[in-house]
Amino acid sequence: MNNSMRNQPATLEALRGALQRGFGLYVMLDPIQGDLLPGVDRDCNDITALTRNREALWQREIVPIELPDKLPLDAWQAPYLLTLQGPDDELLDFTFEQAMAQREEALAEGLFGSGAAAHPVGGWLQTNQHAQAIASTLSGVLKLRTGLAIRERYLRLFDPRVFALTRHVLGDARLSAALGSHIAWYTLTPCAQLDVLHGTGAPPQTLRFGPEEWTFMRKGEIVHRSIAHYLGSFETDATHGPALSPYSELITRAHAAQAATDSAALHWPARFPRPLDRAKWAALLMLHGERLAQTTVDRIMVYDTQASEPVEPLQDLIPALLEAIIPADAKQHFEENFHGN
Repeated sequence: MNNSMRNQPATLEALRGALQRGFGLYVMLDPIQGDLLPGVDRDCNDITALTRNREALWQREIVPIELPDKLPLDAWQAPYLLTLQGPDDELLDFTFEQAMAQREEALAEGLFGSGAAAHPVGGWLQTNQHAQAIASTLSGVLKLRTGLAIRERYLRLFDPRVFALTRHVLGDARLSAALGSHIAWYTLTPCAQLDVLHGTGAPPQTLRFGPEEWTFMRKGEIVHRSIAHYLGSFETDATHGPALSPYSELITRAHAAQAATDSAALHWPARFPRPLDRAKWAALLMLHGERLAQTTVDRIMVYDTQASEPVEPLQDLIPALLEAIIPADAKQHFEENFHGN
């Protein structure tokens, strides 16, 4: 197992070719918003019975991952590993297709979409460890440690967006050290690239966030939505290059755009009633930058603070803003693909 595939274009053939025969192979599944297959007994609170239920549905061995006690989750929402029968297993094909579909759902309609989607397929894991040993390692990695007085205790690394953000914030060395011995963690990024991170080969070390690192992590939902709106705006135009950028670079850009979005929300607070509006403004900044400083944009955004009528949120102003800031030679492309969706 090696690092040579980082940021390769995502194809099933590329994933299958990167996997090593003779190692254990698992799909990392995060069912917090629902399982991929119907028929899971959501009323069951016994992990052993729930595991048997899933094994009957998948016709494969299931390895549950223990989470911290007293989380506000039902038993069926906890992550688990789906054991595959090598790189040629038909469920590798199925889960890869599902991972591509969840990415496409998040990016759908660009600035006119929600920027959100469930991500039950976290990626694919290879290891020479026994199933229970890798489950114990992963249980430790998914326990959130900050040293701060926070309620959150579960780090949802089986969500590929959370994994990418954690990798960006902490760096490869610290995350690899937390994975420990002989693990290869493959993910599909929102940029439609395959990525891999390897454990160090040494015993796993405790993963811990500092105060500034955790502050960055807490902005993750808006950062990911901003990137989804941004990438979705390019999906129908293969000549543009942003989707070829490493996801980490887009995280840096989206995080910077959030700082500018905070200023806009202070200036026009009624336009930003929801996180969705903040995410879309940040995406506009990533797409069009200084054009948002035009006086025409200010005229669209301003409102009468004494008016009795409700103020339109930013989301409803997207068509007017695009009309004001997109250059004439680009308007036809945008209108053909997104305007009015």
